Amino acid sequence: MWFSAVDGPVKVYARRLHLVWNGTPAASAYPQQESEDLRGTHLLLLGFEPEERLDLCRYLKHERAFVSWSSEVWKLPADPQGCSAFDAIIVNLDAFEDLDTGVDTLLFFRLNNPSTAIVLVSTRVNRDDFGDHRRAICDATLRSPATPDRLVAAVKHALWRRRPR
Repeated sequence: MWFSAVDGPVKVYARRLHLVWNGTPAASAYPQQESEDLRGTHLLLLGFEPEERLDLCRYLKHERAFVSWSSEVWKLPADPQGCSAFDAIIVNLDAFEDLDTGVDTLLFFRLNNPSTAIVLVSTRVNRDDFGDHRRAICDATLRSPATPDRLVAAVKHALWRRRPR
């Protein structure tokens, strides 16, 4: 496998893992489910530097998520089946060689994996965005650096947007 697991070896499931939410998002589009954690959610971090990755893993592990990671963002479209085993993928847009390559890669991945939630993290965006502005490439966008509350809210929102209806 080209990704690593924080908890040890990761078993890639043949069938998709789904997280079902009880309730609906608030008018602000942020899921208001403070009592819900990310227990059992399989997440993949892509393209983060070791120090930032460690912080993000710590935030997500606190929410009881299973976290795997890879610094190789270019492998995202090369292994769509492997990535489909994750409930959400958190991608560092700044890790791509340029913005166009990152957007093209995410468009290609989204076309082949429409049910996988994607959270985009970048210093190139002006602010967090949980709306439809970048929906073709992701479900939520965070301005880097991501704080624990903002990261968890973005992941929950992305999962909510990709839930079966």
